[in-house]
Amino acid sequence: TPGDELKSLASDEEDIVRIEVASNEHSPAEVLAILADDSDFNVVTYVAKNRATPVSLLEKLSAHDVHPNVYEVRAGVAKNLATPVSLLEKLATDEKYWVRAAVAENPSSPSTLLEKLKGDSNENVRSAIGMREEVAPETILEELATDDEYSVRYSVADNPNTHQAILKIL
Repeated sequence: TPGDELKSLASDEEDIVRIEVASNEHSPAEVLAILADDSDFNVVTYVAKNRATPVSLLEKLSAHDVHPNVYEVRAGVAKNLATPVSLLEKLATDEKYWVRAAVAENPSSPSTLLEKLKGDSNENVRSAIGMREEVAPETILEELATDDEYSVRYSVADNPNTHQAILKIL
């Protein structure tokens, strides 16, 4: 069966093979759980990004602290469309701006969460809101259009979904 083949490939010595299994949405939960403990953080990050990863495993990975680049694993969870809002809310307070920016980029992040992130101290997080294809509420974009950082204003201006009224503010 494909699940058995994927399970076999999950123990391949080549990390690129394990990455492909980790990113495969047909990988069974038990295979993803094995790969979540992989020694290569790239493999673990792809498990975190996989929409088929069970919520319980996403919760475990959101607290990941094994690899040196742990923030990339947490950012993977934050980017995952299957990550529940309660977990996105937790990740929105992460110490690493990469993780908070990934929450801002996630189309599953509700406007209430974007409202909190629009005041983030890091411009990359605010820019991530401005770049969203899923338009953030106009009130948030209006505020970002007057941000002190040009990169934030640029993200709003460069977004093809930004309304004309907001572009006039810029």
